[in-house]
Amino acid sequence: MNTWCGGAQTFKSMEKIQVGDLTLTPCAAGKSAAYFCEDSLIEINAETLNALKGLREKREQPQIRLNLHGSLAETLQEMLIVQSRLGSYPAHKHTEKDESYQILEGALLIEIFDDSGAVIKSVELNPSKQNAPFLFRVKKNQWHKTTPRTDIVIFKESRPGPFEGGDSVSPPWAAP
Repeated sequence: MNTWCGGAQTFKSMEKIQVGDLTLTPCAAGKSAAYFCEDSLIEINAETLNALKGLREKREQPQIRLNLHGSLAETLQEMLIVQSRLGSYPAHKHTEKDESYQILEGALLIEIFDDSGAVIKSVELNPSKQNAPFLFRVKKNQWHKTTPRTDIVIFKESRPGPFEGGDSVSPPWAAP
C-alpha cells in the first residue's frame, strides 16, 4: 500500500498517468479530481493544457486540478485547474488564506459578495479581450464564486500552504 498526497490519503492502487511529458499521480485530498506531478521540473505548454482538457473529458469530471506543488505540506500551493461550464462552483470563503486566480485559457467570472449575499464586485478574467484583467486576488474571509464564461476555462490558483482543509466555508445565503 502506498501513501500519497502528503500522507493525507492512502490508496490501495495508484493509477499513474502521463500528460505530455509529465507523470501524474492521483490525489484525493481536495474536493475535486486532483493529481500531483511527480516531476521535479515542471514545464507547462499548450500541449500540456490540451492534454489536461482531454483528461478532464475522459474522466467525465466538471473540474480537474493539477497540483504543481510536491506535497500538501508545502508553503506555496499552486494548482492548474481545468473547469467546464457545466460544473457547479458555489460561493465560499477561506477563513485563513488569501488566494489568487490567473487565467491561462478561456474566460472566468469572479463575483465578490457581502455578508448578505449581494454582489459587490464582478470581474471577468479574459486574456483574449484587450485591457481585460487576467489576474485577480481574493483576500481571506471574502465571499466569492467562480463561473466559467467559456465551455472550458484553465486557470492557475495560488494560495499559501500547507493544505489542511477546513478553511473553506459556505455562506448561509447560498443554495446547497
